Amino acid sequence: MRVLHIGKYFPPFAGGMENFLADLLEESTQQGIECAALVHDHSNGELTGQEKVAGSLIVRVRSYGQLLFAPVCPGFPDQLGKQIESFKPDLIDIHLPNTSAFFLIFKTAARRIPWVIHWHSDVVFPDGKAILKLAYWFYSPFEHYLLKHSKAIIATSPNYLKTSKTLKPYMEKCSVIPLTLNESRLPTVNAALHEKARKLWNTGVDGDTPLRVLCIGRLSHYKGHDVLIESLTQIPLHEASVSVLIVGDGELKESLDKQVIDARLTARVK
Repeated sequence: MRVLHIGKYFPPFAGGMENFLADLLEESTQQGIECAALVHDHSNGELTGQEKVAGSLIVRVRSYGQLLFAPVCPGFPDQLGKQIESFKPDLIDIHLPNTSAFFLIFKTAARRIPWVIHWHSDVVFPDGKAILKLAYWFYSPFEHYLLKHSKAIIATSPNYLKTSKTLKPYMEKCSVIPLTLNESRLPTVNAALHEKARKLWNTGVDGDTPLRVLCIGRLSHYKGHDVLIESLTQIPLHEASVSVLIVGDGELKESLDKQVIDARLTARVK
């Protein structure tokens, strides 16, 4: 069986969808499934092209920055057609959200192949970004076309499925398959890093923290770190002692650091 995955990026790009896709390809290959992935190149052309990774074909298409968080990749539809013709997939696994997946709609050969959708997230809008809501008005019909014509939709948690507004009309074809993690690719933690983490985790308010919150994820608008930080301002120190440890990096790091300082939460948020 051959499966062509349509993804956004691929490692070494640091992202949850991307690492999951890499793990999924490796495990699928071990199960005897022949896999390929068509993704955008995040490296300004340095990784553009084809390579074999853990037995799977990875095709990175040159992109030219982003527009409204979506890769600008004019070569994607051409490569999509070429991979369908050469790889001859029995199934196409679409990882959404991803605007380039919409090119499948306009490829006759692609519409003849069964689609499965991995639903990684609804499209969410940060506060003050009205232009994104307007853009979604154009995006939504293509998204719903893919959902309507897919054979199955995979959500990654029961709560994700239950709270998704977009998936509500398609519940009969939805299933939940939790994300997994390949422990073998995790780095070994040395003693110095372990001690640093221990001190951060044990640091609370006045050394006494009944509730500690650990938040791990890329610092992007749709993760809601700003909401988590804002929520702490609603908890007076004399009523509850709460500390938050945020682990991650991303485009919002500076603004989140500023939010913590402006809210005078540096003793409670690390």
